[in-house]
Amino acid sequence: MVVPTIAIMFVLVMTGLDINGSSVALNDPSTTPGLLAGDPHPIRSDEWWVRASLVARQAETGFDATTDHGMGSHTIGIVADIPTLEWTRILKPHQVAYGVLDVGRAYTLEWWTMFALIGLGPFALVWMLTRRVTLAALLGVTVAAAPVAQWWTNTITATSIGYLCFALAALIAAARSDDARRAVAWSVLAGWLLACAAVVPYPAWVIGLLLGLLPIALYVCVAETRARTGSWRPAARALVPATVVAAVCTGAYFITNRSAFAAIAGTVYPGARSETGGTGDVLRLLGAPYYWFVARNPGEGLQVLGTNESEASGPLFLLLPALVVLAMLALLMPRRSERATAIAVASGGGLLLAWFLLPIPASVGRFLLLDQVPSNRLLHTFAPLSAVAFGLVVHLALQREPRERRV
Repeated sequence: MVVPTIAIMFVLVMTGLDINGSSVALNDPSTTPGLLAGDPHPIRSDEWWVRASLVARQAETGFDATTDHGMGSHTIGIVADIPTLEWTRILKPHQVAYGVLDVGRAYTLEWWTMFALIGLGPFALVWMLTRRVTLAALLGVTVAAAPVAQWWTNTITATSIGYLCFALAALIAAARSDDARRAVAWSVLAGWLLACAAVVPYPAWVIGLLLGLLPIALYVCVAETRARTGSWRPAARALVPATVVAAVCTGAYFITNRSAFAAIAGTVYPGARSETGGTGDVLRLLGAPYYWFVARNPGEGLQVLGTNESEASGPLFLLLPALVVLAMLALLMPRRSERATAIAVASGGGLLLAWFLLPIPASVGRFLLLDQVPSNRLLHTFAPLSAVAFGLVVHLALQREPRERRV
C-alpha cells in the first residue's frame, strides 16, 4: 500500500496548498494572477480556456445540470464532463469535491486526482497480474509521465485510463479470491468502476482501451480460475455481479440523459461517425514527440508525423516490441498457463494494432464498435496498454529464471 499512500498524500498536500498545473492564468495574461513559476502554456486550450471557465461558471449557477452556454440549452455534464449536483455524480468520483470545497480548491483536487488515476490505474492492474510492486510502480509512473498524459490535461484522459484499469484489477481480485463474500464485494466494485469508465464523454478512448485490456482480464477470470479451482463458480462470482452492476448503473445514466444522447446522435460528429482502420502508421506508433516550442509558437499550426501533436503524443513506443516478444513467448513458454497469458495480452494489443495500421472497412470494425474509434485516437490507449504488455513480458521472463537454474 506504500505506492497508493504516497500518491494520495501528494494529492492532499497539493490540494491543501491550492497548487495545480492549469494554464488558467492565460485568461488574464497581463497580470497572470496566481502564477507561481514558469510560463502558462496555451497548448491545451480545452483545459484552461474551455473547461476551467465552464467549471467556474457552474459554481456561480449552483452546479445546474443544464446551461444555455452557446446555442441552445445543453446537459453540461454530458457534453464536457462538467460537474453538476445530479445523482449521476456517483459515477464521477473525481468530482466529489465540487459543492463541498470552494471551486478553486475543488479544481485543484480534481487536477491532481487525474494524474493519480493515470498512474495508479495501470499500477493496480500490473500489480494484480504480476504481484511485482516495483515493476508496477515504475510502469505506473511511466504512464503518468507519458506525453499523452502531459498533453491531454483534461478529465477524460485520466478517467478512461484510471477507472478502466482499476475495474479490471478489481475483477481479477474477485476471481482470485477464495472467500465468496470478498469476491462478490470486489466484483461489485469492479462493476461500479466499469460504469464510471462507460460514462466518460469520449467513447473512442474507452472502447479502444477496453478491447485492448479485456482479454487478459477474462483469461484470468475464466481460464486461470478454472484451472486453479476446477470449478466455474469463482468465475461466475467475479463476472456476474460486475456485469449486473455495470449494466444497471450505465443504463440508468443513459436513460436519465437520453435527450442529450439523442441530440449527440443527431450530429455529424460524433453522432454519424463511421471510421475505417489503417489511418495510422508505424512512425506515429514508435514516436511520442512533445516539442516545447509548440507552446511558444501556437499559431504556426505545427504538424507532427502528418497529424497534430496531441494525436502524435500518445504511445510509449513499448507496445509493438512488447507484442513481438509476447508472440515469441507464446510459442516458447513451456507452461500452458504462461503461453495462454502471453496470447491473451497479445490478442488485445494485436487487435488494436491491426485497426491502427490496416485498411479495415468500417463494416468490419462495427462488430466491435471500432468504427467509432479513429485510428489516431488509439495512440491514447497505447500508453497504458504498453505498460501492461511490457510488465507481462518482464514478469514472464523472470518466471523462467528459477526453472533454468534448476536445470
